[in-house]
Amino acid sequence: MTTSYDKRFVALRYYLYGKGYFTGMKAFNYGQKYHTGLRKGGAPEYQHQVDIALYLATLKDIRDEEMTLSVAMLHDVVEDYAVLKDFETVFDKEIVESVWRLTKPGSKGRINEPWTPENKDMYFNKIAEDPIASLVKGADRINNVQTMAGAFSKEKQRLYINDVTDFFLPMIKKAMKNFPEQTPAYLNITNMLRCQSEFVKQTLEAK
Repeated sequence: MTTSYDKRFVALRYYLYGKGYFTGMKAFNYGQKYHTGLRKGGAPEYQHQVDIALYLATLKDIRDEEMTLSVAMLHDVVEDYAVLKDFETVFDKEIVESVWRLTKPGSKGRINEPWTPENKDMYFNKIAEDPIASLVKGADRINNVQTMAGAFSKEKQRLYINDVTDFFLPMIKKAMKNFPEQTPAYLNITNMLRCQSEFVKQTLEAK
């Protein structure tokens, strides 16, 4: 039986082919190579990356769509699998830099840098300085908020919602000032985050 994920997987692959995004296809295959497990909710691990890329493909006025979709499909490979040396030989500097900015301190890819308040502030400030990473990070949190019910505890869901207000929305606001040509995309992400966060907040309060 063809699953919803299978359909989205095929849709993204054909979108990349249709656009002639050969770097995008390389990123698609590279991400698929590593993300072979399951998410906490039981969905295929790579569904997260596929869904983010498909969402980003709907946005207007992205400076470089192919690079943005490529980073969306690769944004967790260094964080989760610490493949930086191999990764740097496969992709160009722009993609590597954006993925590195998205790799959280304390993760497998940056294990020697603890996730301190200072590092967290620096992490989001660096992302706001990157036109690709800032879009992908916003879309990443949209997908996390959409899929965390049933996978995360109530406490963790509240932490994720608080981070939207405290870190994600300010980061997007800074990025929008840095890259005003992407304003329509940033506004879409902002509205999605606000609406979904409010829905989750009300749902948690009602339980």
